[in-house]
Parts: sequence; C-alpha cells; structure tokens
Amino acid sequence: MGWNGVKVWDRTVDAVALLAAYLEKAKDESCGQCTPCRLGTVQMAGLAKGLTQGRGKAEDLTRLKFLAVQISQTARCDIGRTLARPVLDLMEAFSENFEAAAKGTKMAEEGQAYTSLVTAPCVAACPSHVDIPFYLENIRMGRWSEAMDRVREDCPMPGTIGRVCVRPCETRCRRATWMRLWPSRD
Repeated sequence: MGWNGVKVWDRTVDAVALLAAYLEKAKDESCGQCTPCRLGTVQMAGLAKGLTQGRGKAEDLTRLKFLAVQISQTARCDIGRTLARPVLDLMEAFSENFEAAAKGTKMAEEGQAYTSLVTAPCVAACPSHVDIPFYLENIRMGRWSEAMDRVREDCPMPGTIGRVCVRPCETRCRRATWMRLWPSRD
C-alpha cells in the first residue's frame, strides 16, 4: 500500500485495520507544515480507528473519501499529495468490509500487525540513508545545528563520505518538481 495504490493478495486481510495502520503512519510521517496534512490526516486516522473499534458510521466512509481527495489536491508534500489513491483503492476493493465496519457489525481482528516504512526516494537512493528532506528543510528554515545533527546521526563519517559521494539522491529528488508547484513566498 503506497503512493501507487494498493494490492492485496490475501483476501483474509482486515482491510479496515490495514487502512487505519496506513493512515496512522501517514499522519506521523506528514511534515505538518500545511493545514491539509496537519489536520486532515489526524481526522482520517481518527475516523479509521473508530471504524476498527466498532464506532463507525456510514458518513465516516464519505468523510474519509472526501478528506483523501481534498488532502491530495491541496497538500504541499508528497505524503499528502499521494494519499487518495491507496485509500480510495482499498475502500473500493473491500467496500463490503468498510460498510460492515460503518454499521458497527464488524470490528478489527486482533493479532494482525501491519508494518510500514515511509522513505523518500532520495533517502532510499542514499547509501547512508541520510534523512535528506529533514536536512534540507532545516537548512531552509535556518536551523543549521538540527540539520547537521541529523546528518551526524545517519551518516557515520560525514566528512569522508561527503568527499566521495556521487550524490545519487539528486537524480531521485522530487523537490525540483515540488518547488515548481509551490514557489517560495519569502
């Protein structure tokens, strides 16, 4: 489940719990600098959690779909902008499960665990897996020491590696696209 949609091969998967886990991770990974993600992902995670606990209502499904589309259309970061497709895909593919959860007739199954990993393409390309978006954002905000602290956490020998790095992160960077869409207002 991710930016390109969702594929489920095991039909015994609890789709409602999977969505709740995904939205919880999306909420935690969102940068929080724009209102759609900062507020919308929290609302979505809360609605999904309510569905898993048998507290869902039919209007919660409509609200989840609405928020997914709105956040995707108005968010500034890739987490928010790619939120709609996996949410809508899962809700469509397992519509009967979501309808049952909205009626309160089916609660999430205990014991299923969903693991998640959210990594920017540039971080995945970096041999040291430096949190490049965090680093760049802190530089942009003038928080130099926080930026360097993160590099020192992620990279064991920044001075040495910095001299031999061929910058594979640059070819995977999405900020160039993001910056064209959201020019600086400074």
